[in-house]
Amino acid sequence: MITSNVLKFNTNFRLLKNNNEVILGNVINGLWIKCPDYVYDFLNDCISKQYNANEILEKCQDHETQEYMMNLLRKLQEIEITDYSTESLKSSSEIKSVSIEITTGCNLRCTHCCVGCGDILREDMDIADIKNIINWCEIHNVSSLVFTGGEIFLRKDIWDILSYARSNYTGIIEIMTNGTLLKQDKVPVLKSLVDYVSISLDGYNEHSVTLVRGPGVFEKVMTTIKNLQKEGITNISLSMVLTKHNISHANEFKELCLSLDVKSAIRAFSPEGRGEENYEMLSPPIKINAMDILTANEKDQLQNTANFKCVCDLDSKILISCDGEVYPCFLTKRGNKSLGNITDLLEGKLEKLYLLPIVDAMQPCASCNVRYFCASPCPGHDRSIFSVEDYRNEVCTQMKPYYTKVVW
Repeated sequence: MITSNVLKFNTNFRLLKNNNEVILGNVINGLWIKCPDYVYDFLNDCISKQYNANEILEKCQDHETQEYMMNLLRKLQEIEITDYSTESLKSSSEIKSVSIEITTGCNLRCTHCCVGCGDILREDMDIADIKNIINWCEIHNVSSLVFTGGEIFLRKDIWDILSYARSNYTGIIEIMTNGTLLKQDKVPVLKSLVDYVSISLDGYNEHSVTLVRGPGVFEKVMTTIKNLQKEGITNISLSMVLTKHNISHANEFKELCLSLDVKSAIRAFSPEGRGEENYEMLSPPIKINAMDILTANEKDQLQNTANFKCVCDLDSKILISCDGEVYPCFLTKRGNKSLGNITDLLEGKLEKLYLLPIVDAMQPCASCNVRYFCASPCPGHDRSIFSVEDYRNEVCTQMKPYYTKVVW
């Protein structure tokens, strides 16, 4: 709604320039529009003078220009990069999901593991801390609670932890597991304690899974899924991290999930932990045809898929690691983006974190006019790629010509 309040760009706004055109975009929701540079210069000048919408329209020289500017102001509102108040755009600070890393121990040695679980010294979170976090989640109406590792079923007290969570927390309880250690006689117990089971597989058959997770894992996971479903547990997902070995078989993975009647989740490879050690062996090739000739219709279609989003919704989720530090997610741990610790969480003293797009802080990315399209919505993943020159160059060689052709 256009109001009489002062207009300004909010913190989600970013600008890209190319010759006589500019792109105005939102790095949070990924929406963007393009307009002539002189239009932006006019609008920015009005904003610097603290004009409201009516005053901006009055500055337009004729009715046609007023109509154009009115439509532009509406579009800027729709993509949520302008504010009609003296305050910044308010974003929800409500934490909706909490993941607890209850152990770093693991019985597998997956080649791509971004944490390096199993190789690093095992650490288990104290059960008293886990219970305090569960209680905090219930008090603060957290929607979902996720128990992750390492491999959670290595903990001898895992059933005590899950039982306490079910008795003291009314939200959704999810577990993340590799699916190899869950005994059949425990499945009925699990059904009463959790709402969702997420299993990492990273392949679509025995051979592909063995390459990443080791021999025998595929059949163990298939057996676990059958046992879960036999007991009536139907909220199951299988995940696969895309690597050089399986990227051309994503459809086979989806077909496997369809045949098993489970949800499929495909994740991007990040060169962290053992993933960094095995980068050359695992990193999927980036193959994008920049296309010398594009019809107007083809360009429009590709522009509709181009996404400006390069920062995730950090306020809605947290990860609490085994050592008690609190992060937005796993992939921000290495960058030391700690928000505080368990004590800070319980006392309401966590720091707010707004991660700037890493492409704004890296050269030569900071001066590139397609940088927000190259970046992903995951700051942790982007830090793994853009902070290492060889990885960054690999992305740039393919992405920059493509997006230059598409968005400009």
